[in-house]
Amino acid sequence: MRGYETVPADQGAPARLIGVGVDIIEIERVGHAIERGGERFVKRVFSEAEARYARSRREPARHLAARFAAKESVIKALRVPPGLGWLWRDIEVIRSEGPPSIRLTGRALERAAHLGVASCHLSMSHSGTHAVAVVVLV
Repeated sequence: MRGYETVPADQGAPARLIGVGVDIIEIERVGHAIERGGERFVKRVFSEAEARYARSRREPARHLAARFAAKESVIKALRVPPGLGWLWRDIEVIRSEGPPSIRLTGRALERAAHLGVASCHLSMSHSGTHAVAVVVLV
């Protein structure tokens, strides 16, 4: 089974809401984490593609913060039980044509399959000081 990506709900049946997650984070907090942890922090939390995209932008911390909020939102929507561990690299914000979407792999994908997730919908935004993301799983 390959990772989930944002896709339209099945046309033949009504979508069943499985989970909703929202997260907001101070961009400065992510900037400090990058300063303290450097590449170790970035490699622990973000995929190579996520880091490359953020570094191509004028303010990388702003874009990494939005992706961090998206990952937190997915974890909340999946209702990750204690002891399953952090799934940072199992959740990836991908960019292709159109808006960003989520790809799940590893333990995040297993958890989504266990819950019966058919699709994952993502909305992200950032201001001068904060980044926010909302995830809806159906």
